[in-house]
Amino acid sequence: MNMIQLFYIGTDNHIYTRWRTPGGTWTEETELYGIPKGRVAVATIPGTEIPQFFYRGTDDGIYSRWRNPNGSWSGEQRLQGRLNGNPIAAQVPGSNILQLFYRGSDNSVYSQWRNPDGSWSAEQKVGGVLNGDPIAAQVPGTQILQLFYRGTDNAIYTHWRKADGSWSAEQKVGGVLSGDPIAAQVPGTNILQLFYRGTDNGLYTRWRNPGPFGTWSGEAKMGGVLSGDPIAAQVPGTDILQLFYRGADNAIYTRWRSPGPDGTFSGQQRLGGILDGDPIAVQVPATQILQLFYRGTDNNIYSIWRNPDGTWSNEQQGGEQQIGGTLSSDPVVAEIPAPGPARFTVVLMLWGPPQPPNQTKWLSTLTGADLNRALTAIAGSTYFNRLAQYDVEQVSIWPSFPPQLSNPPWPPGNNQYTTLFNSTTDIINVITANFSSGIPSPDTFSDTIPIYIVITPRGSYATNDPTSGGDHQTSVWGPSNLIYLFAYVGAQGNLNQTLVSATHEIVEAMGKFGSAPKELCDDCNSNYPPGSVSPGIDSYTVESYFDAQANQCVAPPGFAQPA
Repeated sequence: MNMIQLFYIGTDNHIYTRWRTPGGTWTEETELYGIPKGRVAVATIPGTEIPQFFYRGTDDGIYSRWRNPNGSWSGEQRLQGRLNGNPIAAQVPGSNILQLFYRGSDNSVYSQWRNPDGSWSAEQKVGGVLNGDPIAAQVPGTQILQLFYRGTDNAIYTHWRKADGSWSAEQKVGGVLSGDPIAAQVPGTNILQLFYRGTDNGLYTRWRNPGPFGTWSGEAKMGGVLSGDPIAAQVPGTDILQLFYRGADNAIYTRWRSPGPDGTFSGQQRLGGILDGDPIAVQVPATQILQLFYRGTDNNIYSIWRNPDGTWSNEQQGGEQQIGGTLSSDPVVAEIPAPGPARFTVVLMLWGPPQPPNQTKWLSTLTGADLNRALTAIAGSTYFNRLAQYDVEQVSIWPSFPPQLSNPPWPPGNNQYTTLFNSTTDIINVITANFSSGIPSPDTFSDTIPIYIVITPRGSYATNDPTSGGDHQTSVWGPSNLIYLFAYVGAQGNLNQTLVSATHEIVEAMGKFGSAPKELCDDCNSNYPPGSVSPGIDSYTVESYFDAQANQCVAPPGFAQPA
């Protein structure tokens, strides 16, 4: 099954993602890290179901991550080359080779490609002098991959890849552009058509005629007043090619091409919205729906979609759909294979000795051994089973009893709190500082995704999250920036009270990393307050979580319903 996945850059310049579930809801936002200097390019590795994205780093190098079959994301990989723009990725026709193209520091087109065995070629210079980012398209009816770009005189230029892998000389196609061109196959034909914004901000086009010599038409002006680059998409289930662009009033406008080799374009239609960038379009998998996404003036992602009968969602449902996020660039959308069910391993850590300096006790009867035994019993029960709907296959507990960690020492407390800590920096330091003393590091997990749970002392205070007794997040570790999950859980008075908080953070961490459309436990607290779920496994108490299939909060099978 395929799904729609969005990738975008947040205001902290990290990469974020969320995806559309089969039911049409959107998952929680997940942070993928990396610090791009521009937008990301996304492609599925040919011959696999592995999506991979590429981006320009702050040092102008090419960086990449990919999603592993178990649903986790790889560490960051740096490829050869230095960029002066955004990369693009395209499959070499008739092969399982994924090829990257980009503008280099000397403004020429450069390329490198991923071989089927996963290795990368040396960098190859294709040529040209660019004034924008290149695009790539397969010439319809051939095995030719063709590049297009804007030159220093603002005309369109092209190179194409021959069957033997060599590249043609540069050819000038023409036009005078004020943005990057786009290329699309005219559905039901072997015509490749280019669209671009001219210096008068009007929409222009020219097309490649079918045949071995690939002659180009003259330039045709289509009209409109654009404030960005156009995009083109095939209307699902038809041979209609539809264009979308941001107009002078920042709304979305569209026009479409009637089917056939001699098709004509419609007049302009205003679709609405208020954009702060260019729109993107994709077909919703297994439907006849075409969906648009764009950044609004509040930097959130918004969407409208075309129904199979030709109507638009905002005409019938009162406006745009707000998806969320806070973006610093345009989003990127891709139809990619859904991840397989993931396996998780919970690694428990107790931070601080029972009697640290200046304290007489932990203020809790909790012990690491009891916590480990309880969570192992819960993981072996039916408690986590309903998480299968969120792509969770298995949850296990690291077999070693959690050590009492005194490195790094607790930050100082005061006359009210045992210790005052930061829920990110201090907790991350606890985890990473102990990789050399028995705590398994993220690179030791190959088939499961680690979740590090740090139990903080009772009476402690998370200075940057004062309303929470626990929190889950992601971070990166090591030279390749491996992504891992972590959480802190404030110790409560006894084991069962602490188990409620611990199961809450474990469930939500897995749900956010998977396909959960919401924080799985937070909304359930008003119905089933913490501690209200009756004991069900060796008298252990757990948190309730949201069951999307039943559309209610439940204590999963094997546990008594709350009173």
